[in-house]
Amino acid sequence: MSNPLQSQINLWWQAVSSEETLRAYQNAVQVTWSILRETTKLLWLFLCLGLVFFDWFRESSVQSGQKVKAWVDSLQEPKLEYAWAEVAKFTKSLGQSGTTSLLDQAREQLGLPKPESSTAKPAIASAPPSASVSAASSTSVSPASASSSVPSPPPSVSTSPETPAAPEAE
Repeated sequence: MSNPLQSQINLWWQAVSSEETLRAYQNAVQVTWSILRETTKLLWLFLCLGLVFFDWFRESSVQSGQKVKAWVDSLQEPKLEYAWAEVAKFTKSLGQSGTTSLLDQAREQLGLPKPESSTAKPAIASAPPSASVSAASSTSVSPASASSSVPSPPPSVSTSPETPAAPEAE
C-alpha cells in the first residue's frame, strides 16, 4: 500500500514544484493585483462623480430656493421673510471654501471643466430687479426686511444697464 501512496505523493510534488506551476501562480497574482488596482481607480472616479452630482444638486436646490424666496418676498409676509433670512444665513455658513476645493479636485480627476460660477460667486444672490424696485417703493417696512443683508435700490435709481438715469426735466 505504501507504493501507490508514495508514487502519488511524488506526482503531486512534481506538479506543485514545477516551473510551469510557479509561472501560473505568478501570473494569477499579477492579474489579481491589476484587477484590484483598476477597481480602486474606478471606485475613486465614482466617488468623484458622486461629489460633482451632489454639488450640482445642491446648487440647483439653492437656486430653486432663491427663486421661491423671491416669490415669497413678493407676497410681503414678514414671518416668511424672517424664516427665509434664517435659511439664507444657515446655507451661507456651510463651509463653502472647503467644499469648493474638494469639488474642484473631483472635477479635475474626472477631467471636467470648472464651472464658471465657482470662480466668482456673489456672497448672497439678490432678488430680481423688479422685485427689488417694488419692495423699495412700498411705504411699509417690516422688521425682517429691514434686517436683510441685501439693500434695495431707491425707486429713482434705474436698474437697467442699457439706459443711464437721466435727470427729470421740468
